[in-house]
Amino acid sequence: MSMKKITFISLFVISLIIGGICTSCSDDSDVTPDLYSVIATLCRAENGTWFFKDDDGTTLLLSPSINFREVYLGKRFYLEFSLVSRKKNTDYDLIVQLYHIEQVVVQSVLPISGQAQSDSVGHDPIDVYGMWASGTYINLMYGIYWEGHRAHLINLVQNLSAVKDSMFGGHPVVCLELRHNGFSEAELHNYFGIMSFDYSNLMPPFQGSDSVRFSVKYKDYMGEEKVTNITTPVVSLPQENAPTQLFRASKRFH
Repeated sequence: MSMKKITFISLFVISLIIGGICTSCSDDSDVTPDLYSVIATLCRAENGTWFFKDDDGTTLLLSPSINFREVYLGKRFYLEFSLVSRKKNTDYDLIVQLYHIEQVVVQSVLPISGQAQSDSVGHDPIDVYGMWASGTYINLMYGIYWEGHRAHLINLVQNLSAVKDSMFGGHPVVCLELRHNGFSEAELHNYFGIMSFDYSNLMPPFQGSDSVRFSVKYKDYMGEEKVTNITTPVVSLPQENAPTQLFRASKRFH
């Protein structure tokens, strides 16, 4: 089955083609195996080997290997890959073949208060194609329309002037809003992006609980108010040697 080519274009002009990130890569094949996706951080071992570590602490070694540029060390990436093998006679949990790589924009959840701050982060619509939690991040795949002349603002905010946090099923609920400021640009082109929002600055309110529920509100391009609820374990540090959760890449886009 041939892989459908999917291109993400970041509003912050940091989208990268794989040739601009690394100095070598595997050749494309006419037949593509099952592809999985994960968001992970680029790391380098003491012996110079480049590898990725996901938010559960699972390590992924690329086969064939790739030499990355120093500037990308510690950056967060979305990966699509096929699974070559699981941990076997190696220091790494997974051996994978890379098919697509995309740098992920990382921001902290933004606390806001008052009408002026609320207006500054915008009230424009945004389409959500995927939203899930991993580690201390809420990850987002989104689509927006823009004219292309200036960068838009996309923020995940905690509106301190709005509804207060509550409880659900014995677990704390943190109410957030996904905001888009398009600066009145014409809606001419549809672009897609990937972001991760670090919610570790919100940790104190739900320390002591084993899980937390995030309720994320946003407005889509149909004019509908939507809410995505995400329940995730409370974590403070990556879990070493925890099994990674693999997603079929195609399911991330539908």
